[in-house]
Amino acid sequence: MFDTINWDDLRVFLCAARAGNLSQTAKRLRLDHSTVSRRIAQMEASLGVAVFERHRTGLKLNEVGERLLRHAERVESAVIAIREEASASDTQELVGTVRLATMEGIASLYLAQRFAKLRRTAPQLTVELVTSAQTVYVHKREADLFVSFFRPPGPGLISERIGKFRLGLFASQDYLDNHGCPQACATCRIIGSCPISRI
Repeated sequence: MFDTINWDDLRVFLCAARAGNLSQTAKRLRLDHSTVSRRIAQMEASLGVAVFERHRTGLKLNEVGERLLRHAERVESAVIAIREEASASDTQELVGTVRLATMEGIASLYLAQRFAKLRRTAPQLTVELVTSAQTVYVHKREADLFVSFFRPPGPGLISERIGKFRLGLFASQDYLDNHGCPQACATCRIIGSCPISRI
């Protein structure tokens, strides 16, 4: 029956839907492969319907699973909100774990040097830093926060600009002697670019 579904099974379902295979799900949840498989089977038995199509390459949500995923994500958001409310205190001390996703450059050149100060001011706060060149979907709970150069996709997100930076072109004297100072980027032989001001 539907009322026998528990949050642990739903949590495994969410992770499996996002990971697309049992091995990655087990790794992310720190469970063994058989436990993940059993949890999914248990939830499907409670629903009385399969939610995944099993392939040699992994798992794929079927039509029922796709609909269930949207509801499960709302449940997940509600559970997270309950935990945040319960952990809040009158002193407003920052407690818990925040998963922050961003690009490697922002992480290494900007954030890394600031984590020491954050540790001193909020010792009970743990930041899990995820660096990726790919888009990280906050609405799918792949991260709690996403710092990027563009507005991330997804429903129900709050996005705002927290800073800006400039990009500059640099050339060796030998390049300028041979090609002159370019008037447009289309005429440049560009190797790369780097930020020249802090956020």
